[in-house]
Amino acid sequence: MPTHRADDRIKLWRTLAAVAASFILAVVSAAQNQTPPHPPTAVPTQGVHTISVKFDYDFHQTPACTSRVTKNCVQQFVVYDISAGASKTKRYKLFTVPVPPKPRGLVHGISGTSPPLTFESGKHLLAVTALESVTNPNDESNPQVCTMWVTIP
Repeated sequence: MPTHRADDRIKLWRTLAAVAASFILAVVSAAQNQTPPHPPTAVPTQGVHTISVKFDYDFHQTPACTSRVTKNCVQQFVVYDISAGASKTKRYKLFTVPVPPKPRGLVHGISGTSPPLTFESGKHLLAVTALESVTNPNDESNPQVCTMWVTIP
């Protein structure tokens, strides 16, 4: 028989999966320290970019954490580069997105922007997860549920 904790984690994953279709990774925009145009060869280059994300999340099944709700709730969202794989040892944490103030039900347009980050040119698989506990990274939704491929120039 599954535990309540396992049921809660499944609810968290399903909630994020329900909004994955509306997940939009906004433009990967070049920051001020942009690299020159690609050389004619296919050698990957690096440049400094910022990433903006915009997505929807349904807080009906897994509410946001508050001073009164401290368990089985979403504390923040985490954006990863999972190009090398989604396992904890292969994914790379890019930045976090705070939960919007007083969210209820389906919230559209949750957004966040990374600080300037160095990226290699090419395709990258980015993911957003819902994190229940900052102190326990196992309380996080499946990063493969809400993903988007982006191409870095």
